[in-house]
Amino acid sequence: GLSNCLLPAEVASDPAELPARPAALRHGYTAGSVFEPKLSFIFNICKICTKFGAINKDLKMKYSSSGLLETFEDHLARIEMPSEPERLYMPIVYSMSNGGKRLRPTLLLATCNIFSDDITPALPAAAAIEVFHNFTLLHDDIMDNAEVRRGRPSVCAKWGDNVALLSGDAMMIAAYRQLQKSPRNLLPQILEIFNDMALHVCEGQQYD
Repeated sequence: GLSNCLLPAEVASDPAELPARPAALRHGYTAGSVFEPKLSFIFNICKICTKFGAINKDLKMKYSSSGLLETFEDHLARIEMPSEPERLYMPIVYSMSNGGKRLRPTLLLATCNIFSDDITPALPAAAAIEVFHNFTLLHDDIMDNAEVRRGRPSVCAKWGDNVALLSGDAMMIAAYRQLQKSPRNLLPQILEIFNDMALHVCEGQQYD
C-alpha cells in the first residue's frame, strides 16, 4: 500500500510494522540516475502529509481518486491571477489550464486522506506542488526547444523564451505563496521538505 512503501516509519503507531524505505527514497538519487530524483520528489510530497495527523492503520479513505481530483480542481479554480502585466500572467493561466494528470496534488491529498478525513489543510500544499511542477515545465520547454506541450503550443513557442522564463519565475513565487497558506504550526517543516524537493528537481534536470 501507499503507506508501506512511501511514508516515513516514524509516523506509524508501530514503526516495526513498516518495512524500510527503498534506498532511492532515502537518499534522493545517485550519480548518473535521472529516475531516482523523481522518486524522491514523490516521497517528499507524501512526507508533507505526514505532518497533518496520525496514520489511520485501517487505511479507510473518505475520498475516491476522482473525488480528490474534483476537490483539487475546484480549489485550483479559485486561485486568481492578476490581469496585468498580461504577458506575465496570461502564460501562467494558459499553462495551468492546459490539463495534465494532476498526479502530484492528487497523490498528496490521497496521502493526507490516509491520516485524516479532512483534506482541506493540505489543499494549499497540493496547489503549491502543481504550480511548481508547471513552472518547471515552462523552463524545461525552453531548455529542450519544445514547441508542443500537452498537445498545444508550449509557452515558449507561443510567447517566446523571454516570456516563458519570466512567467516561470513568477510561477515559482506563486507556488510559495500557495504553500504559505498551509497551517502555521506546520509551515516550517513543510517548507523544509518543499525546498529539498525543489532542489532535487533541479539536480535531476541537470543529470537529464
